[in-house]
Amino acid sequence: MRNEMVRGEKYDGWLTVGQRVHCILYGGMDGIITAIHGEQNPGSIKRLGGGCMVMGGIANMDIVFTGHHAHTSRGTPESIIRGVQWYIGDEIADSSEIQEAFKAAQERKTKEENKAKVEADQRDQTRTALPDKYPHLARYDKNGKISHYALGAKNIKVELAKAFPGIKFSAKSESYSGGNSIRVSWVDGPVEAEVNKIIRKYQEGSFDGMDDLYSYDKSNVWPDVFGGAKYVSGSRNESKALRTLAAKELGYNLTDANFDQWTNLAGLEYEIERMIYRQAREMTA
Repeated sequence: MRNEMVRGEKYDGWLTVGQRVHCILYGGMDGIITAIHGEQNPGSIKRLGGGCMVMGGIANMDIVFTGHHAHTSRGTPESIIRGVQWYIGDEIADSSEIQEAFKAAQERKTKEENKAKVEADQRDQTRTALPDKYPHLARYDKNGKISHYALGAKNIKVELAKAFPGIKFSAKSESYSGGNSIRVSWVDGPVEAEVNKIIRKYQEGSFDGMDDLYSYDKSNVWPDVFGGAKYVSGSRNESKALRTLAAKELGYNLTDANFDQWTNLAGLEYEIERMIYRQAREMTA
């Protein structure tokens, strides 16, 4: 269908009920215009920034999306449909096809709502059960004095101390414009992959670079119960003693001067890093 369509900003004709459109957002959505509110004014459409921004037009369109998308769009502005993110076709759907599209969309909507309710009930059950399963962790109270991300950092330290006794971990939380984060660091001890198995559940979601959007993971209720942050990361550092020991096992004796010029060891630092990583993996295997 899309190959037979004209890109929105290049389409100057009048839109009509039944006209097929395609929106490239959310993985691509095929739709049918089902109603037009107001008088169209294609001549008033202005495109700025190479067509990336569109303004003008006074009409709004109702659209029912077909395929796997279970929703309709109410009152989409004429200018939006004539933008670079939309394609417009000349083929017109008849009334029976529009009704079938409405029916299918409603069925998918009902199915998705039922599925969402089941998943929400399951999440509620998990939230209720978690505190009893992990009594050593503090539970988040939205009316309490400690912030959500600060509590997450506190619980992370408790978990890591239990999992890796003898290793001192730092878990620093901070808030900033647009979000918050928890940064975990430690010297020697387990490799980052082992620590990540514990701390990754405190992260609330992930950033999607394709859509330039942060998406919260609704299936992960751990941060709801024990705190967490938008971003959680771990960073392992090696002590001078550990580096010296690893070098000695490779047949080298490092001095303070070597550490002052760590990047000038002619590749030895790479071999030392590999030795340290292997030893750390063996310790936590």
